[in-house]
Amino acid sequence: MSEAFDPEPHTELPEDEPRTPGWIPAAGAALFAAAFLFAFAGASRDDAAAALASAGPSASVGAAAPAAAPPASLAPGGAPRAVQPAGARAA
Repeated sequence: MSEAFDPEPHTELPEDEPRTPGWIPAAGAALFAAAFLFAFAGASRDDAAAALASAGPSASVGAAAPAAAPPASLAPGGAPRAVQPAGARAA
């Protein structure tokens, strides 16, 4: 180490310093976006409904309180299905 310490920050890279390829920051941004989507958009509606159903009633609800109605089932596209009255027959 023949150079003396220079407390001033460098504003330019030395001529022999290699430049970072442009695809490296793009790959980092894509990896960050994929991790974000996996963490926050990974759970499906069925998982959320199952978690809510398994939680059960809270301790603050009295024992005489009626049970909540189960969540409406969803059609394959995510749209709610038509609910038939209890006495009606399917055609």
